[in-house]
Amino acid sequence: MEPAALPTLDELEDRFIPVRIEALVNAIDADPQRFGELAGWAQKICKAAERVIVQEVGELHRHLDRLYAAANPDLDALAEPNPVALPDDPKLHAALGYLLDRASFTPLTDVGIEAAIKAGSAYGLRVRIKPERVKSLSLHVRGRGTITLVRRDKKKPWKKLEREVEIYTRLAVVAQLTGEDCLRLKLFRDIPVADVEALLPHAEATMTFMDRAFVVGMGAGSLGTLAKVAIAGAASTSALAIPAAIGFGGMAVRSFFGYRRKKRQRTSHRTEHLYDKNLANNAAVLHTLCRMIAHEEAKAAIIAYAVLAARHDLEEAKRWPMDELGDRASSYLKERFKVSSRFDAHTAVRTLERLGLMDDAALTDPDKAYAVVEAHWRTRDTTGHHLAAIAEQGPIEPKT
Repeated sequence: MEPAALPTLDELEDRFIPVRIEALVNAIDADPQRFGELAGWAQKICKAAERVIVQEVGELHRHLDRLYAAANPDLDALAEPNPVALPDDPKLHAALGYLLDRASFTPLTDVGIEAAIKAGSAYGLRVRIKPERVKSLSLHVRGRGTITLVRRDKKKPWKKLEREVEIYTRLAVVAQLTGEDCLRLKLFRDIPVADVEALLPHAEATMTFMDRAFVVGMGAGSLGTLAKVAIAGAASTSALAIPAAIGFGGMAVRSFFGYRRKKRQRTSHRTEHLYDKNLANNAAVLHTLCRMIAHEEAKAAIIAYAVLAARHDLEEAKRWPMDELGDRASSYLKERFKVSSRFDAHTAVRTLERLGLMDDAALTDPDKAYAVVEAHWRTRDTTGHHLAAIAEQGPIEPKT
């Protein structure tokens, strides 16, 4: 069976910029021919902008940590007597959705999840899905790529083949299981698209056709005694009764324990798979995603500022259509770093405006930009930016 059709990179709208911010700043500073007077200022401007962004994200983290406290299965401190939010509270799910979106994650639709699960039945780790165990579930992905995996040939299982498989470079799971009073958060890395179902909290490892054939084969060996007696030509049916009972009993016992052993091997395989790919769980996911937001906002802001400053006519640059700014930023990343990203020009420009690096008139001159952002950091004018954005978007019901 061929793997089901999966979402393409364009369909996932991958906004992640797969370049470290230090590399971006160094490239800008080293290219005065392209970036004009910004070259030489980029390092200082970027560090000042990061300080403001970290202020904002720190307030977001504190807000999320309190919202999630009553739903955190790992909570090791006394919870508030009147929790701010429960696991199925729309306010909590709205905040988590905002967090993932700002960290450049894209929700995987029902069609995408179903396609990934169907693909998993074609190759990879086999599991059994029990939807009745899930109260709510959403998956979010960031980044696509390929890796080389060694798989057994389906037609010749004794042979191993190298196969290029598609992966999600980051995958987040938000799930509440039936009967639980907590909300599970998981973050994984480099997950083959066909193994997505193995990461779901309600999945159980199951056996492949070859596993089952191996177990039956082991049990069938116990019938050897019965076969030998039959071939020898036993005189009566009663003479076969005891060997038959022994043979069938041995087959049953060996099949039972063989099945249990194989099931444990599959479960152990799944556990090792999850352990190797796991990045964070529960409250640690909030911390990791907040750090991602800080990195992504700082990178997007300095790239947008650099692309606009490269025109040298800053007032003209301000009137660029957003699509043109996004295309120029994406082209620069492709040309300079050989990476692909659907640059989010709208969000980048809003960040520049919030930091004071752009207003309705024009882009702030590079030689003044550092002082402007430093003053912004001291006054803490936009510390509650993310909280205001969450409140504006309103509550979101958990995805069932």
